[in-house]
Amino acid sequence: MRRTLAVLAAVVMGLTGCSAQPVSGPSAPPPVSPPAAASPESVVLESFVGAKLDDVQHALDQLKLKHEVVSGDGKKVLVASNWTVTGQDPAAGTEVKTGSTIRLTVTEAGASPAASRP
Repeated sequence: MRRTLAVLAAVVMGLTGCSAQPVSGPSAPPPVSPPAAASPESVVLESFVGAKLDDVQHALDQLKLKHEVVSGDGKKVLVASNWTVTGQDPAAGTEVKTGSTIRLTVTEAGASPAASRP
């Protein structure tokens, strides 16, 4: 009985086109392979001056850029959303490689620019 079921299953699979081997042909998509050699990517910086620090950090992360934050008045930045970017280096319009570090100068939100100068 088991042998009959095995033969029957083989016949059914043969008639329906089922097989243990993958089907190849025009309907099967070609395998996707990564590029042979990826060149270093680069981006052109936009101006981040006037934006909230947390928004800028998120944007730089998305661009795969590192960031260094410097407070214009020497205070430590604890909550990024409380700070506004007042300067950046390299400047807007500069092309930088992915992985580069962008230096952001910030001022505490609500503080006047004159109050942040020594």
